[in-house]
Amino acid sequence: GVRGRLAAAAGLALLAAVVGGACFALLVRLLFDPGTREFATLSAVSFVLGTLVALGPALLGSSWWHYSGGAALALVAVVLGDLYGLAMVIALLVGDLTGVTASELFFQRAGDLWGVWGRTAGWSDFATLLFAPAAALALGGLCHAMRRRPVGA
Repeated sequence: GVRGRLAAAAGLALLAAVVGGACFALLVRLLFDPGTREFATLSAVSFVLGTLVALGPALLGSSWWHYSGGAALALVAVVLGDLYGLAMVIALLVGDLTGVTASELFFQRAGDLWGVWGRTAGWSDFATLLFAPAAALALGGLCHAMRRRPVGA
């Protein structure tokens, strides 16, 4: 029934958010250049993450509430992935001196990590993060339009 479809949509979205957020964090860490101390721009990755998170709500949901929920979850996934990626980079740069780990930064010093993230991110970083919910809403809109289209048209 409808509740089963919505539960499946929520489950798929949560699974995609967790896995996608973890992959985003790994890419932030792996594409960081310690020599120049610069981060790679991950706009396309953010777009793909938003699309993956939105698949469940877009295909199994039936209203803009479902699509918006997928977009919000996509934004949360990409922000948390970016934060954990930053924590891994900080641990790489100062972990030997301080003994701090990425998990400690993320779970026990989240306020400090959030502050560093807010001070170091530029407008392009914030714009990159918005690709995830934009992709989620676009996929939701596409599926919604295809569902309303008459058969054979």
